Amino acid sequence: MQPPHPNRLGITPIVESNLEIRFKSSVPNSAVPGMIYSALQKDYPEMEPTNILEIPESIRSHAPELQFAPLYRLVGDKKVYVSVGSNVLSIYYNKEQRGEEYPGWTSYIHGEVLDICNKINKLNIISQTTRIGLRTVDFFESINIFEKSELELNFDGNSILDDISALERNIMKDEFQNKVLIHSKVSRTVNSKIMHGSLIDIDTSLDLNYNLFVSPDDVIMRCHKVNKTIFFDLLKKDFIDTLEPIENE
Repeated sequence: MQPPHPNRLGITPIVESNLEIRFKSSVPNSAVPGMIYSALQKDYPEMEPTNILEIPESIRSHAPELQFAPLYRLVGDKKVYVSVGSNVLSIYYNKEQRGEEYPGWTSYIHGEVLDICNKINKLNIISQTTRIGLRTVDFFESINIFEKSELELNFDGNSILDDISALERNIMKDEFQNKVLIHSKVSRTVNSKIMHGSLIDIDTSLDLNYNLFVSPDDVIMRCHKVNKTIFFDLLKKDFIDTLEPIENE
């Protein structure tokens, strides 16, 4: 589908959304989670340790896959969760955990992200942000998403999309790196029910070298716009129309 894209979908397939910001701080690493918790405690009063804390710091610091793993999860009455580590902040929604429909980027998540960033900026502990990433996962029950996509994959003049169940591709768009995963045969647990279908997993990221927390809105909005554009560009218009697109609000 070519732009302009819908503002949003009335039937949203998003089951996960995770905005991650990686950073360097001007205080000891061990102090960072507690200081961020103090800034967010009013809205996220529960601070739960993650399983990563069971791994000794001496091992975590030398394991690349654990370098940006969150150490604590902050929970409140909000529609999102917050995860924090010594060098990472994540604001994420998970339908399986919340049991609620995606609350919407414009109507909820965008404002919550800016509020959290502004509160952390007031701590004056961030010296530099190194990366921003937005990952969204969309699930389509009882649908082979390849049949609804604009993708073409041919061999010897014939389409072979029916013969594959997973596809991965990296796409550069407007300076952002996008890792796109498409699976046509997956299972998800939604509201305690196992469902079978397809998913589109898009991870949009950009390396940074300044303090995003001082003025977060521009890059966060651009990251979301690219992620959203990649999603709509993948799908046929007639399929998007079945998801009740809303052009303007």
